[in-house]
Amino acid sequence: MKLDIRIITKYEDLELEKFSRVWRLLNNDFINPIKYDSKEPVKRTYNESAFEDAFNLLLDYEMLIVYGKKKTSITVMPWDSIVEWGFKIDLDPNESNIGQIIKILLEFDSYNPIIYGRLTENKEHDHKHKMVKESSYGWRGVASRDFFNFLPGIYWLNIFGKELLSSLEDFNSSIEGLNKINLKSGGIIFYLKQEMNDMNLGIRIEEENRIKKKIGEQFFFEKDNMMNNPSHPKEFIKFLNDLES
Repeated sequence: MKLDIRIITKYEDLELEKFSRVWRLLNNDFINPIKYDSKEPVKRTYNESAFEDAFNLLLDYEMLIVYGKKKTSITVMPWDSIVEWGFKIDLDPNESNIGQIIKILLEFDSYNPIIYGRLTENKEHDHKHKMVKESSYGWRGVASRDFFNFLPGIYWLNIFGKELLSSLEDFNSSIEGLNKINLKSGGIIFYLKQEMNDMNLGIRIEEENRIKKKIGEQFFFEKDNMMNNPSHPKEFIKFLNDLES
C-alpha cells in the first residue's frame, strides 16, 4: 500500500544540529535513502555524513528531495514560518510496520517538535483532496499555505502538536476509544484501533468523519463542502501569527 505521511514543523527549528539528527534518522529500513538533491534529476549520493551539504541545499534552494529504495521519496520544503516534510512509502501498514513508523515519528519529534502531522494511504488522500476538471487536476486543502487557515482533515493516524491541542476544548473526550501516544514535545499521536488493512476506504472515512465532528468540523477542510470556510481555533491562529512575526 502506498502511504502518504506529512509533518509540519517550525522554520525556527531548522537548525544544523537538529537537522543532522533527522538526516541520520532517515537511514532506516523503510526509507533506505540512496540519493538526494535540491531538484530533479536527483544525483547526490546519500550518506549520514552528508547532512551539512543537504542542509545547505535546503536553505539555498528551499527544497530537498531524497529518494530511497522501493520508490520511497521524501520532500522537505520551507514555507514562510513552517517546514513541511512529505514522505511517500510503499508499505504494508500492519501492526508491526506501523509500530516502527510511530517509533520514528517519536524520535523525529524529540529532535524537531511537530506542530501537525498525518499518515494515510494515497487513495484516501486523493479521495479527500484531488480535484479533477476536464483534462486537468490538482489537490486542494493540503498546500503549505492552506495550513495557515485550516486543518486538512482527520486521517487514520494524526499528530496534533501541543499548541493545537491547547486550543481545542474537550479534545480528550473527542478521541476517546482511539489509540493515543504522547509526544515528548507535549503533542499527541492518535489513530484508529482497527488496522488500515482491515478497513475498506468507505468505513474508514466514516469513522474519521465521526472523529472530525467531535473535534469540530469548522476547523477542517471538506472537499464536498467548499462553502464551509473552515478556520483554525483562535488560539492556534494566534500561535501561527506569532510564528510569522
